[in-house]
Amino acid sequence: MNMRKDKKSKSVLHKINIIICFAVLTIIMTVSVANHLFGKINDGANITQLISYKISAGDNLWMLANRIITKNEDVRDKIIAIQNINGLTATQQLHPGQIIQIPVRSTEDNFRFTVNRH
Repeated sequence: MNMRKDKKSKSVLHKINIIICFAVLTIIMTVSVANHLFGKINDGANITQLISYKISAGDNLWMLANRIITKNEDVRDKIIAIQNINGLTATQQLHPGQIIQIPVRSTEDNFRFTVNRH
């Protein structure tokens, strides 16, 4: 009879552990999705805000990325970030009127990106 209780207790504890792990993962995912949806990304040093940008004739990712990089960033890394955020491939063309999300750091010394906000 005692072994049955031990097995049952272990089974209950195991189920509780699974529920706790699931709850923690759910909270982490919810916070991550909320940050993405509400346009704020905390990269540790600065807060990056996602802004909507309406593509104009002649716009390209290199030009956009070059306008938002900081001193220590590589424009190619910023292009990749824009592509990833917007689900763009390296070969996709931007089209006038298209709306994309642009990550902009909101630091005092680097807020020089004026945009065609949508």
